[in-house]
Amino acid sequence: VAPLSLSVNGVTLRLSGLAFLQAQSAGELVVNILMGQGAVSAMGETQITQQGAQVVVPMSAMSDDGLLTPVDVPQPAEAYDYGRLANLPLELLPQPAYVGVLLEELIAPPAAPGRDPLASVPFDAQCTIAASTAPARIRSGPSTSYPIIGEMPPYYSAQPDGLYAPEGGDAWWRLAPGAWVAWQAVFFEGACNEVPPVVFFGD
Repeated sequence: VAPLSLSVNGVTLRLSGLAFLQAQSAGELVVNILMGQGAVSAMGETQITQQGAQVVVPMSAMSDDGLLTPVDVPQPAEAYDYGRLANLPLELLPQPAYVGVLLEELIAPPAAPGRDPLASVPFDAQCTIAASTAPARIRSGPSTSYPIIGEMPPYYSAQPDGLYAPEGGDAWWRLAPGAWVAWQAVFFEGACNEVPPVVFFGD
């Protein structure tokens, strides 16, 4: 998505991706970064954030002419409530889009440096995948043609919520909508045969 800059009620948003804005009549403008990165500026201060996070700008009560104005600087970015945004009708957009999540919410570091996180996973436990001594790339879609949005560092682990396995193609673990890891890029343990299959409509 091409970078753009816009101003909303005295708040400037510089965006490379997709955002969902919520203006509340009694007090704040919430900027949710669904994809990519963004910078939210007001009253001389800027907060830079990324997909999966929101920035709240305290605003005045709505005036008689329907306008809001900032009354404080943007607050530090924090993870948004994915469940609250998951049902946005993004399928109506002209290009494939998704509600992203913070990668820090998806991957976990090893209990100790260099320790295999799969060694203690029972065979009937929730499926866990892990990078080996090399990082595993996380992409926005289940193909190497999709952008890299992050990495699972060596020995980091995650619990996928779906498996995309197209006929005649490579399989991909889905960590969350908009976050995919190639099946062959990680090791796995637990009840991975119970991970539900998912369908991908991004192409």
